[in-house]
Amino acid sequence: GVVAFLLVTNRWKAPHVWGNDAESYSLMSAAAPHLPSGGVGSAYAGRLLPHYAVGLLSDVTGFGLHTTYWIAGIAVTLALALIAAELLRALDAPWIVAALVLAAFIAGPYASPRETLVAPGLLQDEVFVLGLALLVLGLVRTRFPVVLAGALVALAGRQTALLVLPVAALWILVDPQWATVARSGRRVRAAAVVITGIALYGVILTIVASFDYPFGPDSASDTIIFSPPSLHDLVAHVGRCAIPFVVPGAVLLAVLGVLWRAGFGPRAWPLRLGLLLTLSAAIVVQPLLITPEYPGFSSNEQRLAGIGLLPLWLAAALMVGQAVRQGLLRPAGGWLAVAAVAVVVASLSHVYTTVGPSSLSQFLVLQVLAAAALVVVVLAAARGADGESADGESARGAIAGVQPASTAA
Repeated sequence: GVVAFLLVTNRWKAPHVWGNDAESYSLMSAAAPHLPSGGVGSAYAGRLLPHYAVGLLSDVTGFGLHTTYWIAGIAVTLALALIAAELLRALDAPWIVAALVLAAFIAGPYASPRETLVAPGLLQDEVFVLGLALLVLGLVRTRFPVVLAGALVALAGRQTALLVLPVAALWILVDPQWATVARSGRRVRAAAVVITGIALYGVILTIVASFDYPFGPDSASDTIIFSPPSLHDLVAHVGRCAIPFVVPGAVLLAVLGVLWRAGFGPRAWPLRLGLLLTLSAAIVVQPLLITPEYPGFSSNEQRLAGIGLLPLWLAAALMVGQAVRQGLLRPAGGWLAVAAVAVVVASLSHVYTTVGPSSLSQFLVLQVLAAAALVVVVLAAARGADGESADGESARGAIAGVQPASTAA
């Protein structure tokens, strides 16, 4: 249903479908099964594998290159939806919470599926998020082969995964669910994720060295630290990076506020919350640190930051599920309908959808309204649970085994 809504509301034609960055990617896909003779910037060349695979598929099937990109984009979107649904199940999110979060993520303006269907020539972003989803699924399920496969798929999509690898290694080392693996075995697996990912990237760099030229924000001078923009430009830059996270961030903060009010402070929150937020931060910090003055980067921040949405939505689902199981949230049917409407409104975009806002300002207003509506739903659900006695809440046990402060005293 989520994918159907995505397909129906998506804008299938846009000026940049095969232009801008996609022109560089198409040089690699069109050359398959050979390599291009040159003219590909290093930032684009590092994402060789998904585009080269599309070129090979086009060559084998006889479909045109653009048709093959559409097919690949839809296939990756379907795969991502399935893995995201499995991830929510692995995190034990209540079904209604899982359904709303899945819809909000898959149909969200900057989560990558909408962009991929509008501009399938930018398939690499969706491949990165697909790999990220596989990686997190393996970490949650403690399946190392899935972790490794996810890391490699994510790195094949974007170099962005290089900062994700250490976080995955940390997860393996500190998550109690991985305690069934001997300490030495965990260290080996953590190291293997990082080393294998770096090795794959080294192979990619070796292959593309024959046709790329230096073009990428890969030095300290390309960051806001060493090349600070004006205050106005810096505020706009940070704001663009934050746009994709208004809705999930508001939901997560509201739920954490409910938990804190009930006596479940940060020490009672599950370790996986911090790990998911660290994963998201490892992705978002990259466009955040790059100066908006870098050629072609300004006004692309929200798209690049948005590929870090999945861990944040998973963190929100994790904590909503915890609060529901603790009896701290008791959503009623009417409020769930409001939440569903808010999710639909938040998915509409002036760039990616055929209905909805017609300008950036209208889009931002809808994002704020949707976020506010979901916060109201959370607070209403908390009030609905206020009838529960304090003793009843304590009897159910606290998150991560820690009793609420009020009863522990």
